[in-house]
Amino acid sequence: MKYIAYTVKGLEEVARQEIKDVVREVNFAEVKSKRIVFETKDTKTVTDLKTVDDICLLIATGEVSSANEVLDTVKNINLETVKEQIQQYRKVGDSFSITFSLAKTKIKTEELQSSLAKIISEGYRWKYTEFDHSNFDIRIFIDTKDLYICVRLTEKPLFHRRYRTASSKGGLRPSIAAAMVRLTTLGDKGTVVDNFCGSGTILAEAYIQGNAIAGGDIEDIAIDATLENLSHLGCKTEGNIRKLDALKTPWKDGQFDFAISNLPWDKQIEITSVTDLYVGTLSEYARILKPEGRLCLLVSKPDLLIKHAKAFFPKKKIEKIQIGFLGQTPSIITIV
Repeated sequence: MKYIAYTVKGLEEVARQEIKDVVREVNFAEVKSKRIVFETKDTKTVTDLKTVDDICLLIATGEVSSANEVLDTVKNINLETVKEQIQQYRKVGDSFSITFSLAKTKIKTEELQSSLAKIISEGYRWKYTEFDHSNFDIRIFIDTKDLYICVRLTEKPLFHRRYRTASSKGGLRPSIAAAMVRLTTLGDKGTVVDNFCGSGTILAEAYIQGNAIAGGDIEDIAIDATLENLSHLGCKTEGNIRKLDALKTPWKDGQFDFAISNLPWDKQIEITSVTDLYVGTLSEYARILKPEGRLCLLVSKPDLLIKHAKAFFPKKKIEKIQIGFLGQTPSIITIV
C-alpha cells in the first residue's frame, strides 16, 4: 500500500531515515517539504513512527487547478474499499470528516468542502461531522497544483502521545523531540540529560528510544509535569529529575553521554539575556558531558549559539537544521 507521512518542515530527512529503519521493505516515491510518500507491505509498523506528525493511507494523487478537478478526483475513488483498508488499523463507523491543507494555491475550500460533503453523504449514506476529525478523516492536501488525497490511519495525529497528560509553558511537540533524540544519539544508547526539561517531552522520547534519562527545571510546576508524564511510561526516575538552575547544576563532571534541550525562546518564555543563556548552557553542558558526549539544542538564534559553541566544543562538528513550527523558524543545532 502507499502512504504519505506528514512532518515538521525541515525534519523530512530525519523522518525518512526513521521510516527506512523502522518499516520493512519500504520504497520511497518522493520526499518533499513536510511530506514523504512511500510504499510498503509492512502494515504493522507504519504507525510506530515517532518523528512523523501524521501518517495516512494515500488514495489519490494528481495535478489540479480548480475545485471541480478535485471533485472529479474524489468521485473516482471507491471510499468503501478505502474504509475496509483503514479497518486494519482501527474501527471507523458510518461518519466522516474532511480536512484541507493548502499551500500556494488559489483554490477556495469553503464551497469545495460543502460540495464534497454532500457528494459523499449522498453516495455512501455516511454522516458528515464537520468538527470531529477522529473518524474516517479524508485529508486533501494541495501544494501549488500537486494534489494528495489520503485518510488518516489513527484516530489522533501521530505526534499525539498518551503519556502527555501534563504540560508546561513552551512545551515541545513530541515528534520534534523524537527527531532531536535521533539526531543526537545516532542509534547509540546512553544517558540523556535535559536541564530545561519543561514537561519532560525530550526525556520521555529519549526513554522511549531506549536511553536512561536525567534532568530538571527551575520551575516546580515543570518538575511535577515531567514526573507525571514519565510515570505513564513506567519510568523510574529515582531522584534523577530535580529542581535546578540549568547554568549551575549538581551533576558530576563528565557524567552524561548526551545532552538535549529546548532552550527558552523569546516568544515562548521571557529571558533577560540570550547571550548569557547560551554561554551558560554551553559551559555547563561542556562540563557534565563526557569528552565524546553529544549535544543538541533547539534555539531561536542559531548563529549566536554556534559562535559560542565553537569556543566550548572546538573539536566537534556543528550542524544546523532550521524547522518551521507554529509560525516560528527555530533551529536544531547538533554538536557531535
